[in-house]
Amino acid sequence: TVLASYYKMLTQALPLAHSVPVRCTGRFHGSKFLATPCQGTAACPPSPANPGSAHLRRGTLEAPVADIPARTLDWPSIAQNLDAKSPLEIMDHALATFGDTIGIAWSGAEDVALIEYAHLTGRPFRVFSLDTGRLNPETYRVFAAVEKHYGIKIEYTFPDAQETMDLVREKGQFSFYEDGHGECCRVRKVRPLRRQLSGLRAWITGQRKDQSPGTRQAVPVV
Repeated sequence: TVLASYYKMLTQALPLAHSVPVRCTGRFHGSKFLATPCQGTAACPPSPANPGSAHLRRGTLEAPVADIPARTLDWPSIAQNLDAKSPLEIMDHALATFGDTIGIAWSGAEDVALIEYAHLTGRPFRVFSLDTGRLNPETYRVFAAVEKHYGIKIEYTFPDAQETMDLVREKGQFSFYEDGHGECCRVRKVRPLRRQLSGLRAWITGQRKDQSPGTRQAVPVV
């Protein structure tokens, strides 16, 4: 069932997340958290993320963001302080710092741990997902199951209708088999993602370290 698959993803993802060093600059590397600061304001003192603390159990109604430009923060020091922190502590710091101007980019199995960690902080958080128009029915059922389980509404982002129609009319539904993925991904993924990120100051996503060990192992915390 969809829920059974979801719980399997979660039980597989969380132990991995706990066993891998955490990082921060805008995405989650496998389980490396990357909370990329974007231009704008952001910062209030982070709360220590302790699963037993009161604010993690009850959640919060608001996520205040102090009016401090992100570019004025001492990011090297923040990175150093977060280097030895757990994924939960780093997630808590990111949500406390950026409030509703940070979003979790969620696409399925590899990102389930992110939503779980955000949920455990007890803080409000945003989740968005890119619907390319080529997703499997099972993917939509997992989306629905996750929304129901966590009581959240995923912000779905779609490709531009005119661009997609022009691409399909000119080159067909499977142009990526002949021309590569560049044009298709640009229309269905890159541009929609940029539109979504234009309204955020930071974002979090899941990336597997084993897919690019030569580069992802060296990503700094911030």
